[in-house]
Amino acid sequence: MIRSFIALAALIVLASCGADGPPTPPTVSGNTSVSMNSNSGVSTSATVGIHFGSN
Repeated sequence: MIRSFIALAALIVLASCGADGPPTPPTVSGNTSVSMNSNSGVSTSATVGIHFGSN
């Protein structure tokens, strides 16, 4: 009885993980820009994005 309970619990835990395939690493993107304006001078801008998941 104990063995069947352990086997059933192991199957439930395995089925509940929900992994459909291999893990995908996160993607990182970045962008920087420098602009010059005669009124305000030089300005810079930087953005960084991180995307988790497979889409």
